[in-house]
Amino acid sequence: MENSKTRVISAVVLILFFLITGTFFFHVVEGWKYIDAFYYTGVTLTTVGYGDFTPTKDISKIVSVLFAFAGIGIVFYSVSIIAQNYFERNEKRIKELSAKHQGHDHFKLLKKPFSFLKRN
Repeated sequence: MENSKTRVISAVVLILFFLITGTFFFHVVEGWKYIDAFYYTGVTLTTVGYGDFTPTKDISKIVSVLFAFAGIGIVFYSVSIIAQNYFERNEKRIKELSAKHQGHDHFKLLKKPFSFLKRN
């Protein structure tokens, strides 16, 4: 579990690193406000690409392409690590609950469905 937690934290830190680095780069090079640079970075990393902000300088265009290729892969890999951790935790909980309630008749609740709605 500790290794899984470390991987999730690393994934989140990596995403934040790309968001902060991209935001700072486009703020400095393109002269965009921080919120616009952050917005462009997020849109690029998630492959949305609205097109309302576009780099105007050659270096920004080159960095955008490299940033998109590296960033998209890292973001989706990080999301897959986070999702994997979520599903592993749920699977563990289900196994624990199953072991705890083994031998109990859980289907007696289903014998008379909606019986609680009947009027006496």
